[in-house]
Amino acid sequence: VIRSRSIPSAVISHFVAKIESLEEHVDEVRQAEAVAKMDRIAEMEANKVQNIIEHSDEIKNRPKREWFASESQKKKTKEAATEKARKIAEKVGTGTHRMTRKKRRAREAKMMLEGNENDDEEVVIPSQKIVAREKKREAEEKAR
Repeated sequence: VIRSRSIPSAVISHFVAKIESLEEHVDEVRQAEAVAKMDRIAEMEANKVQNIIEHSDEIKNRPKREWFASESQKKKTKEAATEKARKIAEKVGTGTHRMTRKKRRAREAKMMLEGNENDDEEVVIPSQKIVAREKKREAEEKAR
């Protein structure tokens, strides 16, 4: 493995001179490519105009472009979309499967309080773990 290499200054100066001599040629090539590109664009535009002139009758006889839907269809589609959005917005508040446990329990407590506004009883909402633990204890007691 070669860690470092020294290059004689004569070799470096030779290649620097070679690169400098080619710079003019490179500029000429770039200019020629730019001219060729402009020629291609001009030729393409000329062909386009020629085709338009030759086929103007066919172009004018084409049927008028029509949108995928008429105004009434667009209106119906828009109304259906707004109705669907409204239904989705109504259902957003009813689902509990995307709620965190804390939010779900707070909601259950709020619903229980709203349901028992007229009652003077204390509202107790047992969590699912407590209910499951009590059921397990009852099952164990019955087994004894």
